[in-house]
Amino acid sequence: MTDWTHSKLASKDPINRQIWSGSLRLQRALPQRPPGAVGLLQQRLEGGPYPWVPDLVGRRASEKGGVLVLGSAYSPFISGEAGRERTLSLDQYADSTGPAAFQALFLRHVVRGDPSYYGPLAELCLAAGLELDQVTLSDLVRACFVDGAGGGGDAAVESDPEHFLELARLNWRWTWERMLASRSTCVVVLGTVAHNGLLHMLQEQGCAVTLRGQPRTRGTPARLLSRDPLGWKLGDWGERRTWWVVRWQQGGRARKWRVLPIYHPARRNKYDAGYQRSAAALASMLGKAPVPPERRPTRQSQPQSQPQARPPRPVSPRPQSAGDSAVIGMHFVCRGDMNVVDHGDGTFDTGVWKVSTRHCDGVEYIALHESKERRSYRHGEVLSWRTTRHEGQQRIIFTVRQSGPPRAWQGGGSGEKGYARAQQEPR
Repeated sequence: MTDWTHSKLASKDPINRQIWSGSLRLQRALPQRPPGAVGLLQQRLEGGPYPWVPDLVGRRASEKGGVLVLGSAYSPFISGEAGRERTLSLDQYADSTGPAAFQALFLRHVVRGDPSYYGPLAELCLAAGLELDQVTLSDLVRACFVDGAGGGGDAAVESDPEHFLELARLNWRWTWERMLASRSTCVVVLGTVAHNGLLHMLQEQGCAVTLRGQPRTRGTPARLLSRDPLGWKLGDWGERRTWWVVRWQQGGRARKWRVLPIYHPARRNKYDAGYQRSAAALASMLGKAPVPPERRPTRQSQPQSQPQARPPRPVSPRPQSAGDSAVIGMHFVCRGDMNVVDHGDGTFDTGVWKVSTRHCDGVEYIALHESKERRSYRHGEVLSWRTTRHEGQQRIIFTVRQSGPPRAWQGGGSGEKGYARAQQEPR
């Protein structure tokens, strides 16, 4: 299963911590919007404002060869407010105590198995020869920019482009800091609004933006955010295998980036089927050859799992217990490979285990140990899971691809299984 998972992301990210705490201060300082006006869903929701969404930062995304992918703003993802399949409940959002806790839930309920945004972006990156831990996903506005009816997308931006840019400017310091702090030199922008918005930011930072091989063609944002600066279609960038070259110099520091505009995932099948042209252009920008379909890792879609309704939160605050955070790994004492099936191709079945099915969709790795004191002898990425009957009881079997170094035991309790949760960094 190839998807954005907790194990592929940086465990600690200082910019995400700034986004989480700083966005609350920024929102409280914003003037109240009139009823029916476009604005941020995070401010409108009961109990708001809520922190803006932290970036999904791959473990190797800041190294050479990494890529920053920028959208315009988040599509509404809160249950009851969203038109997408994968959603997060407002209770889960409100109970998130920090960016790591939120991101674990966001990955599980919104990102993994998403067919309309995160899935196509994963396929684009794999087709261009990237591993997903080399990618950072972000937006110019790290919140849901919606119209008076709660709808997002370009239509909301076109209703009040100046307010969109005002909110984007509040985010630019984090976007710019991420670009400067990374050794990565490649940026992909999704859609014309994100394209123009990024050009506005680069212009205000004093960057020189020119077309590859045509230094006289300047990258100046269009007057309308919905218009291409050169009057091109987004597909033309992939067809021509070209991109912007961005140069910045200040106080003895100098940086250079390449920026490729492509279609938003919602429009890629209509105008760039399967992201074929965009993947070829991105691979070219990275100095790679596109990966043929038969050689790409495959993504396994997940069944839709809407968050279950929970009782109302207590009025008084409560400390977060370990049970509140998502399970990302499971450790089992499995002596002598009991009931394990080795398929001979680098994958194996774990044997039968009594675990709650509510944890199974989000679990990323399994580790089998001879004892809690010894590191695992089998371990790796979960490919799939299924239920079975064993001695008259329902049990779970995981199929796992052997990978990574042996793992130390994670999780408390006196039984023969332990859960690694989002706040625990698996070793």
